[in-house]
Amino acid sequence: MIEVLSLSDDFTLRPRDAEFFASLSLIASLLAGIQAQILSLSITQPGGQYKAINTLWISGLVLDVAAAAQSLFVSWWIALLSTKTGRKLEEHGLPHIRLSLYVLNINIITTYVWSGSGALSLVAGLLVLVWTAQPTVVAILTTGVASSTVVFRSIRKAVWGVTPSYELNLS
Repeated sequence: MIEVLSLSDDFTLRPRDAEFFASLSLIASLLAGIQAQILSLSITQPGGQYKAINTLWISGLVLDVAAAAQSLFVSWWIALLSTKTGRKLEEHGLPHIRLSLYVLNINIITTYVWSGSGALSLVAGLLVLVWTAQPTVVAILTTGVASSTVVFRSIRKAVWGVTPSYELNLS
């Protein structure tokens, strides 16, 4: 079962959590803008490889716009639940607060999935473009840099225990 927020004794929603999702909304908007700009340069190019590249970038653009809207919605929701109104709902044990938290959990997870998938589509489109339009040496170096970024992030988390400030509890 995936649990992000619960009504346990240590249930807290902090304004910092709302700020995190507001920041994620800005990052997703930035990635959508980058993809739209890159897409405007390649949309008129002929050839099957450019259709694949444009498909990746259009799907990434849609996912990033959806992630931006969803994370903004989640930040507003957390901000509301972390106020006095949210605490009063929790204190009275109203049944709809559990449903509200369940739906919030689903929205948080979909925000991460959409944001990650949009960024992955951007990088995949760039790598396909590099392998299509650049010499093999440049393509290998670019792929190595992109791969090392992912590997370094995984090693940093595993070895040094450095994690994001807001992370899903997948237990």
